[in-house]
Amino acid sequence: MRRCSPTNNYEDRSDLVVKLFENTIYTLQIQLYCVKSWEDESSDRQDLSLVKTNCNVAHYVNVWIDLNNDGIFDDNKERLLHDDHSNGDYIKRDYTLRIAIPKIDGKNNVGELHRIRVILTRDENNRKPCYNVGYGEARDYTVHILQKSYY
Repeated sequence: MRRCSPTNNYEDRSDLVVKLFENTIYTLQIQLYCVKSWEDESSDRQDLSLVKTNCNVAHYVNVWIDLNNDGIFDDNKERLLHDDHSNGDYIKRDYTLRIAIPKIDGKNNVGELHRIRVILTRDENNRKPCYNVGYGEARDYTVHILQKSYY
């Protein structure tokens, strides 16, 4: 099976599994890491107005699920979220996004574990699930997609 490697800043969190139902919309919340730093070199003054908060800035957020478990994140069929925050002056720490889990139709495996990849990047050209070389971050998790029961 062919596998694609993610971007250079990668964290494999596939040990974390979430159960999701097919044909359902979910809210995905992402919180970026922020640090506080002193703006003034003379740190002997304890003036809180000199503290500046710097957040990692992501202008593009993308989410894929390898629905057919072939090890490849298909941009056309498996990208569930393509979110733009391209205004360079806008620093956002928290993202609340909606992703739609597709209906299982025979092409996708229901009841199995699937890899989900989340990419955050500043560079529009690096919004790819595999082989990124620019600034960005990728994390893989595991989802267990369940078929909805009809009563």
